[in-house]
Amino acid sequence: MSPTELPAHPLNRNSGLRTSFCELDKRAMSDDLVAREEQLNLERRRGFGALSVFERLRDEILSLELEPGQLIDEASLARRFDVSRSPIREALVRLGSERLVKTLPNKGTIVAPLNLDEFPAYVDALDLIQRAVTRLAVINRTDADIVKIRMLQDRFAESLSRNDALAMIHSNREFHAVIGDAGGNRIFADTYRRILDEGRRTLRLYFRSYDDTLPPELG
Repeated sequence: MSPTELPAHPLNRNSGLRTSFCELDKRAMSDDLVAREEQLNLERRRGFGALSVFERLRDEILSLELEPGQLIDEASLARRFDVSRSPIREALVRLGSERLVKTLPNKGTIVAPLNLDEFPAYVDALDLIQRAVTRLAVINRTDADIVKIRMLQDRFAESLSRNDALAMIHSNREFHAVIGDAGGNRIFADTYRRILDEGRRTLRLYFRSYDDTLPPELG
């Protein structure tokens, strides 16, 4: 060996060994990427699952399909929606923030009871904010807003002609919510939606007392 020559590194002399290390590195990187992708997919499914559960339960509570005071069983809901309990709990937390469910110590979660004693205060709040958003809508509405409002007005009239109580309640809510949007004030619009939703169970109870038909005074 020449004095200027350096001994070859074992990995340089063994190309097969070098290739094996490279393949191991690539495989490890590939496995890591797959694991990360699976975790991201799991998080996406979990988020979507919680949102789907929330929206469905919210609709069932507001329509009185789930009765005030009814016990909510997490295990049953997990089987029903084919998800783990985590999305169920996330959905219940969100429903709790909207005061649609209530957690009782040592008893679990129930659908929030209806407090009819608060109804006069509810009507006062609805009246005040309805005046504000309607005034803003008159000032700020666009042609596109008018199209939406008229479309929802027609939808309500159609549900009225079918004597469809659930459709009337839903289309009435959407009609007023679009007027709130037309005002151009997000804070007012969001607050108006919350107040409209808070009254949906009482309105549903009212129609139910007439066997889901239009009361004579509204005919």
